[in-house]
Amino acid sequence: MAPRVPVPRSTRVLQYSLVGIVGLASFVILISPLGATSGVETAGEGDVAQTTIQSPRDIEYVSEIRTEEARKAAESAVQPVYSSPRSNACEPPCKILHPFAIMSKRLPAKRKPVSWR
Repeated sequence: MAPRVPVPRSTRVLQYSLVGIVGLASFVILISPLGATSGVETAGEGDVAQTTIQSPRDIEYVSEIRTEEARKAAESAVQPVYSSPRSNACEPPCKILHPFAIMSKRLPAKRKPVSWR
């Protein structure tokens, strides 16, 4: 193996300086995102935002006017219910007993039991 040739001191300082500058530039590029802005967008009332802004929380607003309009629309959409004129003539127990009354009319009359003496 051939003996090493010593490198002049000025060349060695230049090499270390170049490595340090490249390392520092790499560090700065890696920790700062490219093309990033400050993150704060100043927009006044009525201005159009350049980016989409996400709200930190959900907000729910109930409009009384639209709620009342929806109630009226639902009420008007219900079809009328028709009932027969006789529907109020009999109370619910009467309606339950009505079939039994019809059956009792069709049954033969009760006869007196025959006794064998």
